[in-house]
Amino acid sequence: MTEVVRGDLFDADVEALVNPVHCAGLMKRGLCRQFKTRFPENFDRYESACDADALAPGDVLVHDQGGLFGDAQRPRYILNVATKDHWRDASRPANIRAGMAAVVNEVQARSISSLAVPALGCGGGGLDWPTVRPLLTDPLRPLDDVRALVYAPRSADVGTADESGATVPEMTRGRALLLTTLDAYASPDDTLSPHAAHNLAYLLQGTGEALHLQFEPGQYGLRAPGLTAVFRHIDGHFIEGVDPDHQDAPIRLRPDALEEADRTVREAPGAATRRRRVEQLIEDIDTPDGLELLATVGWIVRHNPQARRRPEAAVRAVQDWSRRKAERFASEHIGAMWTRLRRHGWGNEAPSDTGP
Repeated sequence: MTEVVRGDLFDADVEALVNPVHCAGLMKRGLCRQFKTRFPENFDRYESACDADALAPGDVLVHDQGGLFGDAQRPRYILNVATKDHWRDASRPANIRAGMAAVVNEVQARSISSLAVPALGCGGGGLDWPTVRPLLTDPLRPLDDVRALVYAPRSADVGTADESGATVPEMTRGRALLLTTLDAYASPDDTLSPHAAHNLAYLLQGTGEALHLQFEPGQYGLRAPGLTAVFRHIDGHFIEGVDPDHQDAPIRLRPDALEEADRTVREAPGAATRRRRVEQLIEDIDTPDGLELLATVGWIVRHNPQARRRPEAAVRAVQDWSRRKAERFASEHIGAMWTRLRRHGWGNEAPSDTGP
């Protein structure tokens, strides 16, 4: 069973602890410094491995404190996971993924019954928790007979647990609105492209809903790096199909999550009105190109005073956005989107005080 928890890793009554390390042979900061103080023999083994160039990012160095289960101090094992080469480097998701695969192999090979895992790559590693969490929990879920405690950063959203022990994110107002807005556009099999999802989220935030996302112009409309992190956070619970290595992979909305999201929207003051405004705005827009153009013109109207007043200026701005857009979108289609946005009062809303 895998459980996401908060607290002190060293308080965990487990057979193995995971220690995040680099490959430079030092344990001077953060959690690894505490490991050095508590387990000096583990540090000596780690330092020797680094001196011999025997440790690389993604590797696991196992220190066995000896004794059979029950008659040795706990934890028996320290699993040193190398998430980067040098302490100055940023941690890479690929290294954490490889490291966790190696951890699972060691757990199975040594019949380890329980372990505690910190938020590898967060803090000094530079990665955020929504990115890191699935890299830690997903490999551990198949270990049905192992009690795995994954320690979230203190500020992280821990959520609740489902029947399998996996942590379920909270269905917040922002997430519920996002999911039901995506559902209004999704295909009959409840799938849509990540590009469409980013453009829809931009339009939803444009109604005044404070999703706290920072959008930037992209090839296919608008993109928000924070939204990608949100999708990774809720993948396997509210949506399926998120693939960090294939940004064009379709996202599928889970029917059970949509039911919960719809209930949340109905119960949240003003949320249903915001969703309806997006639905009205995208009505009859059933192609990726149409949605891309709508979001693009919406962005331009918000950031270009001339385009806000005159459709001709919006046409020029779209054509200047990129050669692709200049060749793909006719002037009359750009003007039609400008008119649609104006008719629906785009830009007149004040943001709410809630987020996803």
